Amino acid sequence: MRIRLRVLRKQLDSRAASSKAFIAESAEEHFLKEGIMQMVITFMAVVAGLIFSVAVALLAEEFIFGQVFRLFFGRQALRQTIPQAIPETKQKR
Repeated sequence: MRIRLRVLRKQLDSRAASSKAFIAESAEEHFLKEGIMQMVITFMAVVAGLIFSVAVALLAEEFIFGQVFRLFFGRQALRQTIPQAIPETKQKR
């Protein structure tokens, strides 16, 4: 009977030790994933802030000068080359 109790205690102790190690590993993984996710969210916030800043600057520029959007989105004259009638004798040179 005592031998059986000792065996059961050893099994319980080994399971407890392995579960503590598992909990420690999962906690490390959790903190690692949490840190990565926090960096990703910070990066997205910085990029969004930069885009918002450029948008506000363009809007202020448009209100002040009124020609920024005309510069980007205005119609541009198409440059087409008109084929010139060149005699065949001049083309061979």
